[in-house]
Amino acid sequence: MKARALAGAVLCVAVAGPAVAQTAGPITWVAYSLGKPGKTEDWLKTIMKHDAPLYDKLQSAGTIRSWGVATPINHRPGMKWNLLTWATLDDWGAVEKWAGAAMQAMQARPAAEAKAVQAAAEASEETRTHFDEVVRNAYVSTPAPGTKFAYFFVGHYVARPGQDAAATQLYKDAVVPMGEKLMAEGVVAGFGLHVQELHGQFQPGGTVWTHRVWWAVPSLASIDRIKAAQASMMTAENLKRSAEVFDMATHWDDVLMILHLGGTPPATK
Repeated sequence: MKARALAGAVLCVAVAGPAVAQTAGPITWVAYSLGKPGKTEDWLKTIMKHDAPLYDKLQSAGTIRSWGVATPINHRPGMKWNLLTWATLDDWGAVEKWAGAAMQAMQARPAAEAKAVQAAAEASEETRTHFDEVVRNAYVSTPAPGTKFAYFFVGHYVARPGQDAAATQLYKDAVVPMGEKLMAEGVVAGFGLHVQELHGQFQPGGTVWTHRVWWAVPSLASIDRIKAAQASMMTAENLKRSAEVFDMATHWDDVLMILHLGGTPPATK
């Protein structure tokens, strides 16, 4: 599909290895598209036929940590996308390998097949709506291989000027212990924190964010448990720190349903 060398790209979860906090963690490439009305199934079929075999192969080889396809089940005013794909990779070197392999695969397609893929993309996607984000996983806590989950619960926050590092540290100090407990209880399958790898990335309409908190959950019922745990976590000290580092008036959430989660996770590196 059109330039999908970088379009199979989180959103949002690395599925190999134990829970680990990282200063410079893996990269997730997120590609957003606006599907035409009633064409989501056709869009997904095209992805599965022409992109999935390569991405599963790269995941099995360890170039891609995880990849998948999701769609929002909530719709905010100004939201100009309804489909996303993501790929999580170790670093920019892995991004280059992934992009190169995808480009080679596209160039190797017979002319008739390439034309059919392009036609399928144009039939299912609104033109000129595609955009990308590249994010760094400042923290990622991963599920055991084979763990099942169906949704992402995602919160976006804006750090106050000069408070980006302090906001990340607050997440590690306050949210990570809570998240590990929820994982142990089976409430969440994984969780993590995204920060912008390429700065100045905005959602359509100019929506700004600096920190994206995500939870991989098996059911929507998990969101009630997460919110209850968050409320319990907000001690006077944490409320004070939150007010110091975040502009909470800008906070917004999304819930994404996973349409496809990529193949077998690679062995832990």
